[in-house]
Amino acid sequence: MKQVFTLLLVVILLPSTHAWCRQAPIAGIKGRLIDAATRQPMTAATVQLLRSKDSSRVTMIFTDSLGNFRLDSIQEGSYLLYASYLGYQPLLLTVAVTDGKITDLANLQMQKTGLTLLEVEIIENRPAMVMKKDTLEFNADYFHTRENALLEELLKKLPGLQVGRDGSITIQGETVQRILIDGEPFLGDDPKTVTRNLAAMLIDKVQLIDAKPELVSFSGAANGQTEKVINITIKQKYRRAFTGRVNVGYGTDQRFAVNGHLHRFGDGQGLSLLGNGNNTHGYPHEGSANSIASNSQGITRSWQACGNYHSNLGQGLRIMSSYTVNNSRIVNQRNSARQYLLPDTTWYYNRQDQTEGNSTAQQLFLRADYKPDTLHTLIAAVRLGHNSGNDLQVQRYTSLNGQQQLLNSGSTRLYNTNSTPKLSTAISFRKKLRKAGRSIGGELATEHQLHNGQQSNHSFNLFKQPGGDTDADTLDQQNSTRNRNQQITLYLNYTEPVLRGHLLNFTYGYIQDNNHSNKQTYDYDAGKGAYDLLNDSLSNAFRNTVSRQLFMLSLEKQGRRYDYSVGGYLQHIQLNSYNLDKQYQFRLRSIHLLPGIRFNYMFTDHKQLRYSYYGNVEAPNVAQLQPVPDNSNPLHIQLGNPDLQPAYVHSLGLGYKALNPGTMRSFNIETRAAFTINKIVNASWFDSLGRQVSQPVNMNGAHKVNVNMSNAIPIKQLHTFINTNTAFQYNREAGFVNGLKGYTGNFTASQNISFSYTHQELFDAAVEGGMEYNSMHYSLQPTNNIHYFSYTVSFDGEVNLPQGFKIGGTLDYWLNTSRAAGYNRDGLLLNGSLSKSVMKQRGKITLQGFDLLNRNMGIRRHVGANYIEDTQSRVLQRFFLLSLSYFIKPGGNKGAQKTNTENNPSRN
Repeated sequence: MKQVFTLLLVVILLPSTHAWCRQAPIAGIKGRLIDAATRQPMTAATVQLLRSKDSSRVTMIFTDSLGNFRLDSIQEGSYLLYASYLGYQPLLLTVAVTDGKITDLANLQMQKTGLTLLEVEIIENRPAMVMKKDTLEFNADYFHTRENALLEELLKKLPGLQVGRDGSITIQGETVQRILIDGEPFLGDDPKTVTRNLAAMLIDKVQLIDAKPELVSFSGAANGQTEKVINITIKQKYRRAFTGRVNVGYGTDQRFAVNGHLHRFGDGQGLSLLGNGNNTHGYPHEGSANSIASNSQGITRSWQACGNYHSNLGQGLRIMSSYTVNNSRIVNQRNSARQYLLPDTTWYYNRQDQTEGNSTAQQLFLRADYKPDTLHTLIAAVRLGHNSGNDLQVQRYTSLNGQQQLLNSGSTRLYNTNSTPKLSTAISFRKKLRKAGRSIGGELATEHQLHNGQQSNHSFNLFKQPGGDTDADTLDQQNSTRNRNQQITLYLNYTEPVLRGHLLNFTYGYIQDNNHSNKQTYDYDAGKGAYDLLNDSLSNAFRNTVSRQLFMLSLEKQGRRYDYSVGGYLQHIQLNSYNLDKQYQFRLRSIHLLPGIRFNYMFTDHKQLRYSYYGNVEAPNVAQLQPVPDNSNPLHIQLGNPDLQPAYVHSLGLGYKALNPGTMRSFNIETRAAFTINKIVNASWFDSLGRQVSQPVNMNGAHKVNVNMSNAIPIKQLHTFINTNTAFQYNREAGFVNGLKGYTGNFTASQNISFSYTHQELFDAAVEGGMEYNSMHYSLQPTNNIHYFSYTVSFDGEVNLPQGFKIGGTLDYWLNTSRAAGYNRDGLLLNGSLSKSVMKQRGKITLQGFDLLNRNMGIRRHVGANYIEDTQSRVLQRFFLLSLSYFIKPGGNKGAQKTNTENNPSRN
């Protein structure tokens, strides 16, 4: 154990030995780039400083809106200054830097090339990574991908990103929720829809952005908290051209996969169409790891169609629209073994589930942006959606006491149907006033949702009494629910310049949520053969109104090297709930003062420190407040609690990121902590027959701390990176068990390392390995404290053979330890493919084999405040697929010419 922690400590301390951290600022260079003919400033031109002796890059920067640039922290010596701009001749001159002085180059003139973009393609010397305050930008051309690869493969090669086999994307432990194309929404809110339907060859830049949520970014009403967003920019040469592909595949066990997408990105206009259907969990994806996901749950069949269009109509008007429809069916068998950790004993709950479900989701999105001038902005958006589905669940279960003796057994059959239409609207307005920095704005949003659901519940349970007798309990019920929800949100914002370089930001917000809930439960009448006996104790009708008023005030400063925001907001919450059946009412009112602090400091253009603190209130929802039992699981009855109080969360964040543009080495560390007062937790009671009743209550003592680190170590000779990701997390949960207060502590430490390599056009390979350590501590039952490891290794490779043949494969191995009996197993997933290019490289025939060793399995562990559960689900196993792909690519590029050596002196 000591060796493990020693290894992790070394991984933490190693990045602190970066060479860049040792050098103090010494001297600098400044200047201004202008057009030689018009004398106009060259905005966003690239300026690089190279060492004279070997042309290796020292640093890089972009010019500002006036064409100015300044390079700081430069050691004394002789350098080459290299400036480039698309359509202009590169500028190269020798610069001597003197210790302690700023070398002023004054105005530097750049000459146009005299050629149009149709005659020559200028390849700029761009570094692999660039840091721009809250944005980390990657040059897509630096990271080699396979022919016809999708965006997902490109993202897997970028330092700091982790892409799971299921397509999920995380950055520093935070899940990416949105992907933008050229700064605009694209194909809905599911990142996988973008990453698995956009060719990597189209991508010019990938930008990782800490951005405010889209809704409040219009009005400036956010309290400063950000989310991880990826923005993709399209290469100029692929604009106004159609690109895409079509793929059709069929295999053993009636497996099929059909998909296609078509894109056209123009200047100010874009069109995308895509569709797919499969019963292979969404795989394979052309040009990426052709692998079914290990530990995928159930057998699925899905269909999807999407369309996206945006256009600039002129005179400041821009429109965007998208439509998405999804249909899926899942069949699953699931076995679970759960241990309930009670104060004086341990109970065991084993269950077998069979589920079958169908769901359909549709969404139409329309948006118009109107910017008639630089002072006015008007945005209007409408989102119309509809979700529907049904599912059947059959459960069989047994409960055992600490001596493995039977407490109860039974079975339940649940059938659910639901339908939910939804309409959302939003309109935002902002006006910049004459005084610089002064502005007014507002935002009005509405949401209407209607949920209709029906459920039938048939269950039979046997309970063994302490004396040996058994009691039987039978449920045969049907219930219907109808929930109507209406929400209105209003924000008003005003900013005023104060002091020197400061802005005073005032925002008023009002949010009202009206909910009408009606649930009617009927027991079966054997005499009439109908469900017409109203069960009063399980029926209810509520009308709830939750209103929040927010008064926000902050002082903001934007400096060259730093920016900060200090302020907070006063929040008033009022909840009124009226039980229409039982004619009683309860109210909840609370007032909270929530501070907020954000501070960013740039030590240099490539080193940044970030700090934030925010307070937040988590109000109980209506379901938690309603004192009506939910008996959909007869062995676990859930109650509401009208006496719940809002929880108060203190959130802190501290981060540091550094990039050495000369060596391209990067390091990023992010620490986040959350401490909750009056957290809403579950209080559970277990009786002697193994039945459980739970109710939400308020409790202190819960907190969470996590640290995420990423380190990118370049290997320039191989044109690749070694990427490491290290994470630590401690999560302390609170709760009550049989009236006793208890705490659960979960410490997790994980280390991941990945590497990819491409050897000319012969082969490419990627290797990734990971280890995770878990330690669980229970205050009520310390004898059940557990420690366990899990390990993962994956490999992905492809070899190019003569005559257009390729052979490839993936391997995933995982090892679990210290699990329940029957779940403590390792897994090995091996996939292979053989392909042949046809139709002059525009087509490909591929034979793929998935899970060749037939060893895929779906085992997972879930940990709760008072239980540990291991599950095993049905997964997709060995099958073969033969597919034909056709690629739509722009033709020829006649006359195009790459001038790599002319414009990339660091490789001369």
